[in-house]
Amino acid sequence: MTVKTQESPSQQVLALLDLLIGQRDLYRELKNLSGQQAKCIHEGSTEQLLALLSRRQSVIDDLSRSNTRVAPYRERWPDISDVVAPAHRERVRQVLDEIEQMLHEVVEQDERDRTELKGVQSQIGTQLNQVGKAGQAVRAYGPPSTSTKAPTFTDRQG
Repeated sequence: MTVKTQESPSQQVLALLDLLIGQRDLYRELKNLSGQQAKCIHEGSTEQLLALLSRRQSVIDDLSRSNTRVAPYRERWPDISDVVAPAHRERVRQVLDEIEQMLHEVVEQDERDRTELKGVQSQIGTQLNQVGKAGQAVRAYGPPSTSTKAPTFTDRQG
């Protein structure tokens, strides 16, 4: 998408604001999904987590498309911002600040989730290792294996 050169700077800022507000809404949804993700990880709800990750990927794809639409306005922002009303500049700044804050919160939550998942993975590995050792212990007290068994009958008379 390109900025329409026939649009006035005010029209361009309003178009940019519409796109940024759409992005902000997507980041809100991403933040909400991030909170649900943490809950699924904490509760061990694997199926719900996988469904949630699919929805989350869809939101991320939408954000990527939105960034593509915002890029031309972002490139022209220095030229536009100098000639538009201060209220428009302030509104753009507010929306960008909201987006930045939500992105920061999502990244922090993802880091906490990653740490928790590593802990769960380590715990499962330890449990699997213990199961293997328990099996070895049970076999140690069981009858000897058939591969090392001595012959039961021998022919002594020849």
